[in-house]
Amino acid sequence: MDHIYSQFIASLVGPREAADLKRQPFFKAILYLFVIVLIFGTISVVPVVIDFNVWVTNAQALFRDKAPDFTFDRGELKVQGKMPVIVDRDKTGIVIIDTSGKSDESALDQYESGVLITRDKMINKKSRLEVRTYNFEAIKDWKFTKSDVAKWLPLLRWFSAAIVFFALGGAFVFKLLDAFILALIGLLACRIMDFKLSFNDLYKFGIYYLTLPIILQTLLAVTGIEAPYFTLIYFLAALGYLIAAVNALKNPL
Repeated sequence: MDHIYSQFIASLVGPREAADLKRQPFFKAILYLFVIVLIFGTISVVPVVIDFNVWVTNAQALFRDKAPDFTFDRGELKVQGKMPVIVDRDKTGIVIIDTSGKSDESALDQYESGVLITRDKMINKKSRLEVRTYNFEAIKDWKFTKSDVAKWLPLLRWFSAAIVFFALGGAFVFKLLDAFILALIGLLACRIMDFKLSFNDLYKFGIYYLTLPIILQTLLAVTGIEAPYFTLIYFLAALGYLIAAVNALKNPL
């Protein structure tokens, strides 16, 4: 069982291959998890990356068509045209630009959320209970125009790589934690079953038996299906495999 493919099949087959999985070195189990997370995590994050790039495309179009010409210099925003300018509005939110000084925070009162951009600050209303103000004085050394921002927006696509990197890195760390929790529960199960296994072996089982839950998690991510109580199903599936493996080792055929 030197190849990751063999370990993958053994992890899905279940307790019949428990003895072989138990003999695998710990570092191979970690490597196995890394590869599985890399493969299935990449598949899972594809819809997120696609949605992000669609958002960037829409943001570019919205900015190009609706944002007025402006200049930002010495901490002040100067906008051409009649004020206020409504950049975007729906039933719950709005984006207002008004550098005339006639609009204040009250312009957002009738909306659940919204943004007001004035000559010297931006007010971001995230909800009726959370409103944040950002003063342009903090970036008074910056100077740019609408054409500059239009050139910068496509660069947001590079964040796709960051999304993939942090998604896969976070997934790997959390899977290690999931396997750790499964190993702790496995210790309790071993005590109840009056069978001794090292924490190291149980941790390896925790890693290998996350395979099916990871596959299910990936299918849900790709299809967009929402499964109630999936976290519980996720752990119960892995735990069922682990306890069956312990029982198979205790009572070999």
